[in-house]
Amino acid sequence: MKGLAHVGVLQALTERGLVPAQIVGTSVGALVGAAWSAGRSIAELRDIAVALRRKDIFAVAHADMAFKRMRSPALFRREPLDLLIHKLV
Repeated sequence: MKGLAHVGVLQALTERGLVPAQIVGTSVGALVGAAWSAGRSIAELRDIAVALRRKDIFAVAHADMAFKRMRSPALFRREPLDLLIHKLV
């Protein structure tokens, strides 16, 4: 997934003794930053990133779209992303 390169950036920085004073990010970078700030190791983040599949984040809201005649407020269900966030942080 795009954005998971942040794990490699964190590894490169820490290997050189550089530790960020602040961690900010958007999208996947925010997830990686939050997980690292919460104490996840770079090895853990790498393992999670390698095992991560698209369906672990995105699940199309087919039922909502069918029952609401394509007037659903969202294309994707939020539950998979919620579960990932709770797992990471």
